Amino acid sequence: MASRTVHALLPYAFDTLNMQRVEIVVAQGNLPSEAVARRCGAEFECIAKNRLQLHGKAVAASVFAITP
Repeated sequence: MASRTVHALLPYAFDTLNMQRVEIVVAQGNLPSEAVARRCGAEFECIAKNRLQLHGKAVAASVFAITP
């Protein structure tokens, strides 16, 4: 379901909003969400330290990007 949602939103992001980049940011270790990003064609770019807040604590996150 998550992959279908991302695929449905990408044409809107690129064609309607004229975005040049869509990022998927996932808490490090969240393997199911990382798998969704990869299935949608997102490329892994980096691990960003203190990128997200999870339960009141800063955590590292995997950053994926999709470009048109």
